[in-house]
Amino acid sequence: MRRHRGVLTIVMLVALGVPGLAAVGYYFWLNNLPHPRDADRDALLRWLVLRDVAAESSDVQVALVDRLQEELLNGLQPGGAGSGVLVGSYRRQLRQNLHTLEHVWFTTRVEQYAETAPPKKHAFLEQQIAVIAAWSSLAGDAEGDAPASGGETTSGGETTSGATGFFDNIEDWIAEAQGEQRRNMMRGVQDGLVCWLSTRDLAEQPMALRRDLALRIARELDAGVEVSDGQGMPPTRREQLTANGLLLLEAWLHEQAARYAKLEGEAKLAFLDGKIDTLAGWNLAALMPHADDAEQAGAAASFLKLSQQVDAWIARADADQRPQLQQLANDFRGRVFMRTLTGTLPSPKQRRASP
Repeated sequence: MRRHRGVLTIVMLVALGVPGLAAVGYYFWLNNLPHPRDADRDALLRWLVLRDVAAESSDVQVALVDRLQEELLNGLQPGGAGSGVLVGSYRRQLRQNLHTLEHVWFTTRVEQYAETAPPKKHAFLEQQIAVIAAWSSLAGDAEGDAPASGGETTSGGETTSGATGFFDNIEDWIAEAQGEQRRNMMRGVQDGLVCWLSTRDLAEQPMALRRDLALRIARELDAGVEVSDGQGMPPTRREQLTANGLLLLEAWLHEQAARYAKLEGEAKLAFLDGKIDTLAGWNLAALMPHADDAEQAGAAASFLKLSQQVDAWIARADADQRPQLQQLANDFRGRVFMRTLTGTLPSPKQRRASP
């Protein structure tokens, strides 16, 4: 206990800028850090505040990631790194180190996932999902994020800005990768997303996070990424995946309605045709009840089922959002009807069997 009080005293001295004693404390900390593999929580936090992790060897970086993951899974909370009392260069160092270690964590775990035997992949992903939630909270705390500063708080405790910022980083890292590493990254992220959507309830997350995630997934679908319909999953996980898929589609619809409301004339017609073609390529039948029957019936039946679902979304939308949602729904239905009559409705993308 005495040792712990000494650590906190040095943190406060450094944070408050007390001359002389603070310099001695800094020297002591900087030159008496054990290897991360052997570091307790206090020593690990000193690593994050006082050292430039980017300048360390790969072995040290991976060891820091492993230890930080261990502490996060064992209850390390935002504010636990002392960021609440750190100022200036110390907070910046913590922020930079967390960003560096996020990248190390991601690349290391992707490689490990690629080498994990199939029966153990789900458990591996579950652990990493828990780490992401805790890590984004810690990173948001280092940035000084708080709900009052503009970020909503998710049911997992992370701010939406922290969570979406992590998503931004992952997209950047994938874009920078090449060859086998890039393929492993994409496979790991896709499998991780399916694992998350089949085991968590997105209804508990704020609309801001659902909308951000929906737009990201939409970009991937437009790029040709396959939609998983949960074949081969236990029934409860498949049901959760379907429910979350509908929640994301609802969030996507809100975004499209807002954009559609700003258009006029021919631009509206082009918008509707584009969305009809887009939705046909997304295999929406996989999200609808009795998916096999809907897929066999073709695009018209899929759009009809979607239309019925949209009515429920409009009914539960905020009053100020209902008019633009209703306008998009009405115009969309009319355009689907006209294209059905003229034989220009696209065929839905056929579902491929799960590997």
